[in-house]
Amino acid sequence: MSAVLALFTPLVGVPLQWYIPAAVSLGCLANLWWAGELYGVQRAIFVAWFFVALAIQVTSHDAWIWIAGFVGQIALAIALLFKKQLDDIY
Repeated sequence: MSAVLALFTPLVGVPLQWYIPAAVSLGCLANLWWAGELYGVQRAIFVAWFFVALAIQVTSHDAWIWIAGFVGQIALAIALLFKKQLDDIY
């Protein structure tokens, strides 16, 4: 188990692909914001979600905490993509 966690241990010079979910989340968030589809409390929740997950991911010193931030960014990207799809349908 420790060998698997070693793959996720935050190191200096981490691979760029580990931050792709954060970039996708930020892109989706910006797209929805500029399209005027985020407003009020909804906007605040999504922005807070992004920054909390990013802070957890960037400042972590433990692999489990870093994974929590990574999963948070993935979940946010999925939620924003579903929101975009639902807004396009209705």
